[in-house]
Amino acid sequence: VKELASKLDDATTELNLVRGHLRTAQVAQKQQHKLVVSWRIKVEDITKLLSEQDERMADQVKELQARAESINDLKTQLSQAESDVKKTMNQLTQMNRKVNEYLDKYTRQAAYIKQQEAHWKALEAQRMLDEMESSHSHSENENG
Repeated sequence: VKELASKLDDATTELNLVRGHLRTAQVAQKQQHKLVVSWRIKVEDITKLLSEQDERMADQVKELQARAESINDLKTQLSQAESDVKKTMNQLTQMNRKVNEYLDKYTRQAAYIKQQEAHWKALEAQRMLDEMESSHSHSENENG
């Protein structure tokens, strides 16, 4: 009986030790579960933040692409405007050349007309002189 009581005592002690270990293990398991849940929440938060950041970056990429497109459109418009300005400058140069040619021609014609007027006035003056001389010499002949 003593031996059985001793074995029962040992078994009870061992059972109490196992219960203690079991409680410790259960507490540790609960803490681990809390940690796992906490880490899972943190991982979900981080994943959500990363997902939002990815969305913002995708939006920024779209915005940058739209801006790049707009810049390319402006470059095209600028290039067209430069081309138009060159054409206009060429046209103005041609018109200026034609105006200068016209002015040269006009100046030459005006000089020729003035020369002709002077020649005509000289001829007219000469004719008047001739008439005066002829009339003067005619009256001298009559008086003489």
